[in-house]
Amino acid sequence: MNTSKHVIDINQAKCPCKKCTGFGNGKYPEEKNNAKILEMRRKYEYPGMHRTILWVQRAIQFYLATLEKDRKLTVGLIFSGYRCNINNQQKGRSSTNHMGKASDLHIYGGAGDREKNANAVRDVLVKYTGAKYRWNDQNVIALEADNRNGTASDFKASTWVHYDVRTFELKYLEDKYFAKTMADCNGKNIVVLANELGFQKTCMCNPAKAAVVPLEKSDIKAGCYCKNELTDEVLQKIAPNASNANVKKYLDGFNETFKKFNIDSCLKKIHFFGQVIVESGSFKYNIEEGSAAYLAKYDGWHGRGLIQLTTKPNYEAFEKAVGEDFTSSDKNRDKVAESPYAVYSAGWFWDNRSLNELAAKNDFIYICYKVNGGFNHIDDRLKAVKKGFEILYKDCVNDKDKKTDYKFSDSKANDSKKAAFAWALWHDPVFTKTGCEKSKEKAIEGYQRYINLTDENDSTTNYYGIQNLSHFEDLVTLVKKGKKMVKELKVREAAAKRLKELK
Repeated sequence: MNTSKHVIDINQAKCPCKKCTGFGNGKYPEEKNNAKILEMRRKYEYPGMHRTILWVQRAIQFYLATLEKDRKLTVGLIFSGYRCNINNQQKGRSSTNHMGKASDLHIYGGAGDREKNANAVRDVLVKYTGAKYRWNDQNVIALEADNRNGTASDFKASTWVHYDVRTFELKYLEDKYFAKTMADCNGKNIVVLANELGFQKTCMCNPAKAAVVPLEKSDIKAGCYCKNELTDEVLQKIAPNASNANVKKYLDGFNETFKKFNIDSCLKKIHFFGQVIVESGSFKYNIEEGSAAYLAKYDGWHGRGLIQLTTKPNYEAFEKAVGEDFTSSDKNRDKVAESPYAVYSAGWFWDNRSLNELAAKNDFIYICYKVNGGFNHIDDRLKAVKKGFEILYKDCVNDKDKKTDYKFSDSKANDSKKAAFAWALWHDPVFTKTGCEKSKEKAIEGYQRYINLTDENDSTTNYYGIQNLSHFEDLVTLVKKGKKMVKELKVREAAAKRLKELK
């Protein structure tokens, strides 16, 4: 299956407790290989999501997008993915099947109701994967019973699809089968694997050409940087405002980062540089600056690296990914600001947030949103991406005809209500969000999309500090929280007001 299609946001599957890495903390390792413990009671925190869980979701998306495309069903979101021990205890749960071994999917669209949509997907899993209802069979995908396949007392899943690998034997639940990023799940491209194993003509679609053009010559040619390392001369052209000293300082780190974090095409490198160059001020800044009070708030876990690595859980996750100590002391934390770790941390951030998949789809707008949380300096990011196309893409042998006239409606950001509101707010001529050219038309587009993605009962409040903007003071209400009165402003009301004014 093409790994650039049917992309999964694995971050949706992360544990919501905010007290673990997102995929547990590896607790209870003594239970890991104890066959006497029932799997549904095993408290060992598996290191990520089982790859079968992720592959099945991708297969479901493929099925819905092809064989069922007329019904317009889609996987809406991972409603429940990983639940660490802390989360299970907080919620009083007894089963640990969601500790990397299960997923709950909500299925959207279609003419039928949500229960019928979920039933349609369950039928596909039974037919094509051999899935079984409940947990009586070993080494099969298990489905939580719905109201057609259980009694009124035991069926759980109605409007969502629960499937798990709880009945897999321990040998199929080894750590190596769990992934924290989609890159870990995907592994190497089949063509790359074939080449490494010496099967030079494998997966070449034209047998006639395969007979005379070996894989290594068709896959890589002079001037293409999908696989080849950058030189300091090329890096200087990509980042023309970077000092020569910083180019030389970080060059090896970039080339190693590409290998470590699956940034393995010209297009991915272009988008990576488009963000890193702006985030670091052309490789100038590698540590977060601020007042003593501001830095004290992070208690030593403030931003370091070319894309500022921040907070203790992220330092710990980065440490596990790289296999070096970045957490035991201030000195070791400061290593993240040094070469090559300043670049490694940016690569880890990039891969961990599934930005490689977005880059492969040339989704510049959603990448900006995922990196920045809004659209600060999107104009500078676009300039950097266009410079990357100018330097790297003209000789690329793999992807061609990628456009840079990006449209919000074509981006995955179009399906996010917060991204839609951000698109409007940053482009709105009334407000002063930085680094974004004002556009009445784009502001209208964003506000209208937020309205379309929500209903009148949407109670979301206070995106991007809008409750403090004088333009919306007539919509603000005071709500008592604890001993304080705080301002609240419903985002939908703000969007509706600006949409009316702009039109």
